[in-house]
Amino acid sequence: MKSQVTVRTSGAAVEFRIADANGASAAIPLSRRETFGVVALLLKALEDLPPDTEAPLHLQKPGLTIKDPTCAVGVVDGELLALAMKTPHIPTIEFHISKMAAGQLSKALAKAASLPASTPSRN
Repeated sequence: MKSQVTVRTSGAAVEFRIADANGASAAIPLSRRETFGVVALLLKALEDLPPDTEAPLHLQKPGLTIKDPTCAVGVVDGELLALAMKTPHIPTIEFHISKMAAGQLSKALAKAASLPASTPSRN
């Protein structure tokens, strides 16, 4: 048996269970906020791994897909734009991006929004 991780909901908590190769296991109940904190820590750790140079971005499977988040835009430190996204299920995620990157994002969003609805595209 190899190590295994399972996650399930239990009442108002998320139960995170880890089992090692010998069958020993531990279950940790986490609140919604604690669960998101663990996810954020895992994503931060993934940033430290070497990039996947084999697959271009548009061919990579997304780690998290959120449909129709609430969005807000602002300015941070006078030079970066803040793009905040919120869903009912996780705390707000905020991206700080340069004005140049924001311009590129704006153009890509406008291009994608003009595509026919049946055209799949991930760039």
